[in-house]
Amino acid sequence: MNGFVLYIFLMMVSLSALADKKAEYHLYLDADFTGSRVSSIAIEQGIRTALDEVDYQIGGHRVSLICRDHRGNTRRSRANLEEAIADPKTLAVFCGLHSPPVLTNLAREHEAGMLLLDPWAAAHSITRFSMDTNWVFRLSLDDAKVGQYLVDYAIEKRGFKQPVLLLEDTGWGRSNEKNMMQALRAYGISPVSVEWFNWNLEELGSRIRLRRMLQAGADCLFLVANTREGVVWARELAAHAEQDRIPIISHWGITGGNFVEEVGLDSLNKLELFFVQPQLSVIHAPSVYARGVFEHAEKLFGEAIAEPREWQAPAGFLHGYDITRLLLAAGEQVRLRGEDAGKDREVVRVALESLEQPVEGLLKAYVRPFGSMQQMGVDGHEALRSSDYCMGSFDEMGRIVVEAE
Repeated sequence: MNGFVLYIFLMMVSLSALADKKAEYHLYLDADFTGSRVSSIAIEQGIRTALDEVDYQIGGHRVSLICRDHRGNTRRSRANLEEAIADPKTLAVFCGLHSPPVLTNLAREHEAGMLLLDPWAAAHSITRFSMDTNWVFRLSLDDAKVGQYLVDYAIEKRGFKQPVLLLEDTGWGRSNEKNMMQALRAYGISPVSVEWFNWNLEELGSRIRLRRMLQAGADCLFLVANTREGVVWARELAAHAEQDRIPIISHWGITGGNFVEEVGLDSLNKLELFFVQPQLSVIHAPSVYARGVFEHAEKLFGEAIAEPREWQAPAGFLHGYDITRLLLAAGEQVRLRGEDAGKDREVVRVALESLEQPVEGLLKAYVRPFGSMQQMGVDGHEALRSSDYCMGSFDEMGRIVVEAE
């Protein structure tokens, strides 16, 4: 009898272990942990904080986060995506700062029915690949709105009339050029010039081109760059005599890496540099809820993350946390079986488009943030609006501060 009881017990343990093994999901974060390491780590920490709050569970099943470094390379990003698609436990993929890898992979993601959550990449077409079944959800800035926002700020609040557009030659840069030009035309303004540059920009070439822009009479510079190239342009402009410098109105890509450290405080404090950000009031005047989240993050990641006002890429953490909260809410709203991740992805996708309860986040409380593209139009998969944006700058210590309205 004892032997029979032991046999039954072992069988139950084995079946339970097998069930537990099936009831597990994987989330992938495919980002640039090399060139844009600061933003990628911030996103990862935001995701992990939200997951840890619920003991790494979604819909009653275990979930783990797998990070992959594409190093800004679209081919490597594609390989990472294929790994996620081939993994039978994958529930969703998060992307990072760079838009080009995301744009390159959109067709494959939709073909595979892979849920993509975007906490940073801003190219406008990322969430608008399909107006039918759309697998991409963004909680970040949207270039369809950022271009207009930056132009409004430069012209209405700063009074500039002769801008130069300085853009990286990628899908992200071209998307911004289109939207900025449209916004400028509405004001009856033509840019002094539109300048393009490639990644890994060299200082000598930038120096000559910048001198030409200044000589042409530009009164401000619209910059669409990531950290590495943004550092080059900032250093070169700071090296000019004070009377020759012009303000920089920048996209937020420069905040994705060690921009302050690489430019140096001496050079940085010589510049008038403003850049778009999500509303950062939660960093400077946190609510009770936000303080709890930040304290939890400090317990997980230590003193390096203890003071949110010192964060180099606060948007990465805020967006990573909030979009994970929306994913978890969708998972709780529906019944996840944990047996077929592909079917569960579709269930979660539909749930994200029809969240029934408000979801508390760091940036705001989200009430039906997403909807089907047929019902809500081109912004159906955008959780933020331009009213959620603000302009930021660096203080004398290189900390991001929000410009007063």
